[in-house]
Amino acid sequence: MPYIHVATNQELDDKRRRELCTALTELAAELLGKSTAYVMVQVEPGVTLSFGGTFDPAAFVQLKSIRLDTSRCAELSAAICTFLQASLGIPPDRAFIDFIDLTPSQFGWNSKVF
Repeated sequence: MPYIHVATNQELDDKRRRELCTALTELAAELLGKSTAYVMVQVEPGVTLSFGGTFDPAAFVQLKSIRLDTSRCAELSAAICTFLQASLGIPPDRAFIDFIDLTPSQFGWNSKVF
């Protein structure tokens, strides 16, 4: 059950937000070896976000997943940064990524926990 949240200071219309959600769903499923049926994505454009004291294109990303293999965070970071640069023009040095490994018994879905 991966969850990706991307907050960015880039303005995006509804069509572009939906395209990014679809692309991020596919990326997460591929990177984490999970079914797209369980991937949740939230894209939050147009937030007031500064990085290094400027308002140049930037993003804050959270990637949460049950049993996230933390030994792969550098690899995941590279893939996400590549995606952000190609999709939103955000340079890799203008994004922070927060990786969170979730405990199955503390994450609910479908009236139960994993």
